[in-house]
Amino acid sequence: MFKMTVRAGSGPQPLLSESGSPSSSVVSPNATLLAQEVKASIQSQYFSAADRGEISRIRAWRIVRGLDQAALAVRAQMTQPEVSRAERPGQVARMKGETLKRIAQALQVKIDDLF
Repeated sequence: MFKMTVRAGSGPQPLLSESGSPSSSVVSPNATLLAQEVKASIQSQYFSAADRGEISRIRAWRIVRGLDQAALAVRAQMTQPEVSRAERPGQVARMKGETLKRIAQALQVKIDDLF
């Protein structure tokens, strides 16, 4: 294995492979696993916030699915302001079944997952 040395004013040297030639990219074998763990941790934080009542489960699912409100609105055949209202904590209990069904389908979850 090679170590990178930096001399004053020289900047970082290119990474070298074991053959001694510059490496185009170096990816740790655990990089994918680490990325999955980070993603799971972030998702867990959103659902914990929903459990504490800080955000709604609709918002948590939307964020986990990587959607903004406008994209969810298109998928659920709603307007963005309707999605915004639906994401307010406590609103799910007041929503009509058809609206909940459209949101659940758009997020690819069961309706029960929104409560």
